[in-house]
Amino acid sequence: MKKISFLLRYAAIVLLLCLLSGCGTSTTTIDLNKLASQPTQQPEQDPKPFLNEYIQKLNAYDFGSCYAMLAPDTQEAISLVDYTQRHQNIYDAISLTELRIAYGALTMEAGKRYMQEATLTYVSPLLGEFTQAVVFNLDYSENDQTFYMNWTPAVIFTALTSSTEVRLRTLRPARGEILDSQHNAYAINSYGESVYVQPSLIEDYSYTVTALASILSMTTTEVEKKLTSSTAEKYDSVVIKVFAPGGISDATERALCTMPGVKVDRTSITPIRYYPQGSFFAHSMGYASAITAEELDALDPEKYDISSYVGRTGLEAAYESTLCGTKGYSLDLYAKDGQRLGTVARKDAVDGLDLEVTLDYDLQKRAEDILATLAEEGNAGAAVVLDPTTGDVLAISSFPDFDPNLFVINSDPDTLASYVDEESNSPLYNRAVQGSYIPGSTIKPFIAAMCLDNGVVNENYEFTGEIVKRQWTPKGYWPYPPITRVSNYSGPVNMSNAITKSDNIYFADVALKAGWDVLEPFLKKIGFDERIPFDLRVSMPSYLKSGNYENRHLLASTGYGQGELQISPLQMACIFSSMANGGDIIQPRLVKATRSMVGDSYEVVEEFPSVAWRQDVISQHAVDTIVPMLERVVEEGSGRKAEISGLTICGKTGTAEIGNDKTRELAWFIAFVKGADYNRLVCVTLELPANYKGTIRYDLVRELLMP
Repeated sequence: MKKISFLLRYAAIVLLLCLLSGCGTSTTTIDLNKLASQPTQQPEQDPKPFLNEYIQKLNAYDFGSCYAMLAPDTQEAISLVDYTQRHQNIYDAISLTELRIAYGALTMEAGKRYMQEATLTYVSPLLGEFTQAVVFNLDYSENDQTFYMNWTPAVIFTALTSSTEVRLRTLRPARGEILDSQHNAYAINSYGESVYVQPSLIEDYSYTVTALASILSMTTTEVEKKLTSSTAEKYDSVVIKVFAPGGISDATERALCTMPGVKVDRTSITPIRYYPQGSFFAHSMGYASAITAEELDALDPEKYDISSYVGRTGLEAAYESTLCGTKGYSLDLYAKDGQRLGTVARKDAVDGLDLEVTLDYDLQKRAEDILATLAEEGNAGAAVVLDPTTGDVLAISSFPDFDPNLFVINSDPDTLASYVDEESNSPLYNRAVQGSYIPGSTIKPFIAAMCLDNGVVNENYEFTGEIVKRQWTPKGYWPYPPITRVSNYSGPVNMSNAITKSDNIYFADVALKAGWDVLEPFLKKIGFDERIPFDLRVSMPSYLKSGNYENRHLLASTGYGQGELQISPLQMACIFSSMANGGDIIQPRLVKATRSMVGDSYEVVEEFPSVAWRQDVISQHAVDTIVPMLERVVEEGSGRKAEISGLTICGKTGTAEIGNDKTRELAWFIAFVKGADYNRLVCVTLELPANYKGTIRYDLVRELLMP
């Protein structure tokens, strides 16, 4: 019974291979009863050396030598050219690097036919390693003392026949998306609304071209170029124009679809990167656009192809390697009519990881809504909201802003050009992190801390120099303009009053007392010598680019936030966090974690911890001494317009001139809440006309500090 069972199984295999593979030019009828009666024999020869040689030659792409190892009947059934192309096309498609063989059972029939079971292992950088169980059908020639192979396509891939084709499909990864902890989405994968045409269905060509041009705001030449393109000719279908989701109204769609051959697709034809919030959070999120031909040649082919999007600015660019994912591949069998029959091997695509940002949607909206009122004046600015204890960026906004969708969908060239012309006020410029601004009086609390921690003066030191008409000229050689305060005030010129009233004279005096020997190490200590680490590239701060240590006016003006000091709003906000958390400068964090779907669960892949950038930059004594002075700034000083009933607010305003004509100024306000059940710090930096009387910086701080 075992013998008959084996023979029947063998007969079924032979019959299946011959019928499906077309391995010969004639049809053979097999008598199963006769086959069952034929005795099997113990193998007399070992075919492994022969097969090892065959596999070795396949690895060397020596298909001519392999072909010479085939049986004469096989060579009549398939030519050397066809045999070579069959292997070459498959091996090249999968970029085969190695083919290995492992042997199974060997049997022999009467007539010297050997059946060697084996497992072939294909090593491919595209598909990894995959195996195929095959049976080599061999004849042994006593005259030649060698084997010959009765070859069929099934010894390449188990299910391959002469009537099937092998195709390698690219499995494209989904680009990671950007969202916050409440699942508000800022950058997603979607489909554009595509107007497409099937040219073969057009009834009135001239009318269709004219109507499409009118409805889609195109020229007839542009429409005709699409309709006569190679794509239209090859596929009898071509996209005429793509709109962002929601860009085609119902009325427009009805007008389009009355024309034979014209249709609208919203779900499958044109995958795009889409920003559902428009300009909301645009600067920090950035945008991605279609890959260029040059990038396609330069970038990793395992991650990018002609359909890929590449991050250009913001988080889209900074986290490109995280968002982009890795392609997968599927090696499939197809019938001649194009029907997919099955899969030989598959390596799934690895989707890009999502970015979970620390953004608070409500705070971001407050910031953007108020900053947008600057447009009435043609001005600009930025706002940053931090949790000063964790570094989480709760809002970060720059104005003027832009709609990133314009860089994804085909947009009017004039609209795109308007973003970079001289009249645009640089809407692509992220002032919150790229801006390099004079900090003005916001530096004064830290100069006070420097004095306390280095013994320059103590909190009770009182300036007693002569002030004439709000001006003071230091004693000794002073070939510079006098130091000018904003306004005179009653009471002693001490540290508390100097911070509350923002007195330039006091801080010029203590800077001169400290000298660069004390001031420079302190400025480096609080971060004026290094970009603060952040998800986006921050502008480089500086304190004395000229290196002119001999200029005493530069020293004095540095003490009250002018001189050659420059810093971004984000980094200045972080420096100010040291006043809110015991002397440490917190490191800002915009991306809280990366996430990915694992089965049905949306899981954290990597979480980015909250860390201090620089610790103990100012002492607890300095913090305890200066913070009450910052309370006075809001209660009775320059920041009182931001006072909020029921909240204790500590802050510092600052003003600095922009340019040489003195027609513009920077208006700063940095403040944090104290003793509340939440932690929040706000930094506002606005570019305004000189002597601007509006209250926008106070409105921003007040709105962004409120619960």
